[in-house]
Order: sequence, then structure tokens, then C-alpha cells
Amino acid sequence: MIVDAVETFFAAGTVLALLAFAVAWLARHARRAADRDRSPHAMAGLYAAAVVLPPVLAAWLVVTALLPLSWLAEEDVRAAHRPSLHAAHLVGELTRTVEPRLTLGVLMLVAVASAVAIWTTVRAHRQLAWAVARLQLSGATPPPANVAFVEAAARRHGLDVGLVHTDHPVSFVWGFRRSKLVMSTGLLATLTPAQLAAVLEHEAAHHARRDNLVRLALTLCAHATLVAPLARRLLRWRNEQVELLCDDVAARRTSPLDVAEALVTVRRQARTAAMPPVVAVSFTPEDDGAVERRVRRLVALCDEPMVASTRSRQSAGRLPLVLASLVGVSVALALWTPLGVHTSLEQLLQAFK
Repeated sequence: MIVDAVETFFAAGTVLALLAFAVAWLARHARRAADRDRSPHAMAGLYAAAVVLPPVLAAWLVVTALLPLSWLAEEDVRAAHRPSLHAAHLVGELTRTVEPRLTLGVLMLVAVASAVAIWTTVRAHRQLAWAVARLQLSGATPPPANVAFVEAAARRHGLDVGLVHTDHPVSFVWGFRRSKLVMSTGLLATLTPAQLAAVLEHEAAHHARRDNLVRLALTLCAHATLVAPLARRLLRWRNEQVELLCDDVAARRTSPLDVAEALVTVRRQARTAAMPPVVAVSFTPEDDGAVERRVRRLVALCDEPMVASTRSRQSAGRLPLVLASLVGVSVALALWTPLGVHTSLEQLLQAFK
């Protein structure tokens, strides 16, 4: 039964992940064809759902189908099944001809997926440590007024501040519970007060959204199916939309042009300094194409009301609500008809035999 549950989880999760990726890909290209970039909150939510829902729904499927068998009497379970269907617990009947090779393969895939998840997490932390180690701890002394401004703004948003003495343009939020705003003295010395305020509001938006924690949870979900590379691509697409959302917040609290000018300045300085990428939610753009898209959108925002940022936090709570509703429906079904979902799944699997 445990092997059947594991096989079903990965089989269902993989099929659902492929469907979710197809939906997200079609939505992304339809949006690009229409040349629309006005609702990053919707696209970020779509990409997050495409990563989270496949493993969650697969787990729900397994639990809902198998859990009633653990509390029902054996005679009740036997009476509710035809002999031919009772042998087809979930995917067991469909895969009987390739056992035990399939079981060994599934266990190996589980081990590989776990190893990849651990490796990517460790690699991310090693990249961050490598990036910090490459910093030359010597740089221009920033104006005291800018340092005081950063510390005051950080306190207002509940952030600790860590200043790195280097000419490299460093600005990112790190941590899960008590986040720290890490900025370089070179960045403070380069940006104007208006541009610095824009960067601070952008990073504060990441902190308010708990993006580091959400990123970790999504990464774990991305490695819970057999198509993790596609899920990681969805995460990259989501990160693009999250940066647009935080740009919106910064533009609403300061000015779209200030955010755009800060982006261009930071990117120019990063290209000159050849700073390695920081594995964290960072204001520093990853490439020139990302800078162009974000600047073009910020310039367009000058003539439009900025309402997306006010809706982003409302949409962030929809996915947990959907999942909670799913759990509630599952409990109701399990109590009302304990073997209903189980026998329905077996009949559905019979159609594929």
C-alpha cells in the first residue's frame, strides 16, 4: 500500500505539473502576444499555483483515497469492491506488469529528487557566501546623511541593516523571520537620495511580502514532482513578476522615474564591477533585458494609476484559502462517503487498462 501511494503521488503530481506548466506557458505567451504587462500580481499568482498545486493535489488524492481504508472494517472494504476493482488500488494494477522494476525506479527518483533539493539549497547558500567573499572590503565612504537615511527607513519597516564596505552595488534582503537589509557603501555613495529611497522601498516590499520564505517553500514544492526543471522555470518567471510588483510599490511610494533611474544606475555599476549574482531577493537586475523591461514599464506607469501594488497583498492570500477549502471538502467527503473517492478512482483507472 505504501509503494502504491508513493507511485500514485509521483504519477499524479507529474501529470498535474505538466498540465500546470502548459497552462502557465500559454498564459505567458498570450500575455506577451497582447503586449500586456499590467497585472504582475495575477501572473505571479498563476506561476506560484502552477508550482504548488500539483504536489498538493497529488498528496490530497493519495490521502483521500487511502485514508478511509485505515479506519473501516475489513468486511466493509471488501463489500464495497468488486474483486476485479479491489486489485486495482490506485495505479497498482496499471503498473503490475513492470514491477518490481518500477518500484525501484520510483524509490530511486525519490532519492534523486531529495538529493537535488538539498543540493540546490546548499548551492544557493554557497553562492551567497562566495559572492560575499569576493567583495573587496574597501570602498568609498558614503555620505553620513545617506547612512542615517537608510537606518531610519529600515527601522520604519522593521528591518535590520548590514552595511558592506565595498564599491560593488549590493542591495538585497536576507533572512526568513527577522530579515536584514544588506547594502554596500558604494551603492550609498552612488545613488542620489531620491534613487536611494526608491531602492529602500523596493527592498521593504520584498520584506513585507516575506519573499525569501515564500521562495523557499516554492522551491521545496518544485522538487516534489518528476519534472522539477519545468517547475524551476516557473519560479524564474514568477521572480520576474515579483520584481515588477515591488517596483510598483516603490514607484507608488516614491516616483516611477526614481525607480527607473536607480535601476539603470545600479545595473551600470554592477556591469562595471562584475559582481557575481546574489542568491536572494535583490534589487540588482540580472541582465540588461530585465532592466529594459522594468524601466519601460516604470516609464509607462507615469501616465497610469498604480493600483496593482494595492492588490498584490490581497491576491497573496487566495492560494492558502483555496488549499484550506480543498482540505475542508476532503474531510467532508471522507466522513460522508469514506470509500466514495477510493472506488471512483479505481473505476477511473479501470478505463485506462
